Amino acid sequence: MDRDRRSFILQASALAGLAVLGPRVSRAGAVVRRGVTLLDWTEIAEGVHACVDRWTGGNTVLFGAKGGALVSDAKFPFYGEAILRDTESVFGSIEGVELINTHHHGDHTGGNVAFKARGVPVIAHRNATDHIRGSYDVYIRDVTNGPSMVERVEHLKGRVGPVARELADRADALGIEDWVPDRQLGQETVLRVGDGAVEVRHFGAGHTDNDLVIHDTQRNVVHAGDLVFNKRNPYFFPSGGATLRGWVASLDKLLALCDSETVVVPGHGAVGGREIVGWQIEYMQKLEGAVRGMLERGVPRDEVVGASLPFMTELGSPGVVKRALGAVYDELAGG
Repeated sequence: MDRDRRSFILQASALAGLAVLGPRVSRAGAVVRRGVTLLDWTEIAEGVHACVDRWTGGNTVLFGAKGGALVSDAKFPFYGEAILRDTESVFGSIEGVELINTHHHGDHTGGNVAFKARGVPVIAHRNATDHIRGSYDVYIRDVTNGPSMVERVEHLKGRVGPVARELADRADALGIEDWVPDRQLGQETVLRVGDGAVEVRHFGAGHTDNDLVIHDTQRNVVHAGDLVFNKRNPYFFPSGGATLRGWVASLDKLLALCDSETVVVPGHGAVGGREIVGWQIEYMQKLEGAVRGMLERGVPRDEVVGASLPFMTELGSPGVVKRALGAVYDELAGG
């Protein structure tokens, strides 16, 4: 994950604090009592828990079953051990636990290091591996800076601070293999989770070239990863495979998985239903229409990047807006 993306996540955290879960989630289950876990989790369906705290990076979901559990995304490095300990607290054991990465960005894969250290298998799309191998400097920087980053988070520093310091103390012993997935997936598969299962789909390049959607059909829960940024400007990273056209196509397929009762966990932002996928599609359509219109009028790239579009500016993060406008301009201008 590059510096701009990391800054975006930290700046968004400073502006908004702890994300608030919507009414759909409040009806679905109870908040796991503090003191039992290091992070804060809400049960969004029976046996399915989500950590939707924007201070910690991408959203994480725990899919539990009898005899096992699947952890979907592992946040920054210094939160990985906290997620693993919380998984053990909630489900009683890490036996039969596996971790899956929805894509390669460091706020979703940094915590791989804790799972690998405890012998928990890590799964990702096959395209993620090279990106992860190229991210060693970013991971180590986050490991080293972890204690100071957690210290800024008032509601977490007492609980996660010691874990972050433990990891930072062994930074010199870490190599890139401590993050690389053990198993690679292709287009579509079914993963056994204890006595249950989840469906895993890759719809093609969208937010990255390795996005995975985790679909628990029995409990009607979808973890969309960063294909969905709920009420936030989405992050475009072309060198990671981001493409507007592919993103919209993936969202259309994601929406087709959802019915009126589906619980959708975005990569960032509050948990919702199929309406947040629809919101993301509408956002992308507005973005494409606005940039295409400027292209047709001959507006130069630097003016496109600096354009003020209300549907984007109202969500903040001006650096993310500029990156998105530039990426979409380049894609559309290139045919």
